[in-house]
Amino acid sequence: MSEITKRLDKIASSLEEKGLLKEAEDLDIIANTVEAMEKEAWNVANSKQYGVLGPALNAAMVGNVKAALGLLKNGEGARKNLALAYSTNENAQGFSNSWIEAVKRLENADTDAAVQSLNESIKFLRALEPVINSAQAPGQKPPSGEMIFPAPGVQKGTMGRAPLPHPARAMR
Repeated sequence: MSEITKRLDKIASSLEEKGLLKEAEDLDIIANTVEAMEKEAWNVANSKQYGVLGPALNAAMVGNVKAALGLLKNGEGARKNLALAYSTNENAQGFSNSWIEAVKRLENADTDAAVQSLNESIKFLRALEPVINSAQAPGQKPPSGEMIFPAPGVQKGTMGRAPLPHPARAMR
């Protein structure tokens, strides 16, 4: 539970004590929605990319070039997928380029420079986290307000705005 959800719960309890049950219930719904979104959010520490970078960095730091190279080459697909998915984002490109540079430096047995590149790659990956977790993906247009497949009997243009997805599912 984050600080935000703790505070919302505390405020909701206070409202309930004052007899404002409807307001407390509404605030509980908001707190539960925020908590669900936090649980489903993409996290650098649990990502496939960091799952490769962290151990590769540790291996490079102790001079184990073979292990670091093996990890990075095994994680190449995860690197490519993220770089492709966010191809217009500078942090995604920095992440990918630093990873590639680390591989080149390890192939030349330059572990100090490889460690620097791996640290840069992790820094770029962390900077990318808010972008990945934003509700609107890069290049995605906001909803137009028109229904793509209207229900039978519903006329085009009768809906004021696009329906909102459930917040806990909006990040998928």
